[in-house]
Amino acid sequence: MGTQLTVDEVSDALIEARRGLSTLPKEPLPRLTSTGVGLLHCRACRALLADSHSSATSATLATKPHYECLNCGDVFAWVVRVDRELQQLTTQLLSEPRVVERWRRGRAAELDARIEHGLRIRDWCQVPANRRRLQRRRRLGFLGGDSVAELLYHLALGLYPLVTERASLSGRVSSGPGSLAELTRVYDSCRDLAL
Repeated sequence: MGTQLTVDEVSDALIEARRGLSTLPKEPLPRLTSTGVGLLHCRACRALLADSHSSATSATLATKPHYECLNCGDVFAWVVRVDRELQQLTTQLLSEPRVVERWRRGRAAELDARIEHGLRIRDWCQVPANRRRLQRRRRLGFLGGDSVAELLYHLALGLYPLVTERASLSGRVSSGPGSLAELTRVYDSCRDLAL
């Protein structure tokens, strides 16, 4: 089940849900990069290659994106050509069932954790003593103007897409936390909470 939730954690999660944010720690927003950033290494010195977006020397060749080694300068390659090869390799790998299954299991585990966290918050809020603690915080202005019920509604709305995506990944699982029956129960629970 995990550690016991605190009123601070629940308050923060409900406020984030109202704002349309995740109930889990924030993931960094992706920076506009080329496909090979963080993957490609220099053949001479083994340093990671930089793309022209992050390169300090990109002003000279700013018109055409490229990868380069900022350490020794031995590698210089056009992004278009390298990324085309990386995309072909990715497409080839994704045609292999074992690779897709490994990705699916990882994504399902991530979604399960996020759904479980949201449900723990919901369950915590349904305990009368905990609900009174949240209502006290609301009166003190810590939860904004929304009632606890409205905050739970936003939490349920945030769980909807997670449960839907998780159900699409469930495949042949027939029992356990990722089973279609369990996900249907969670989905119905979220819908009831949101109505």
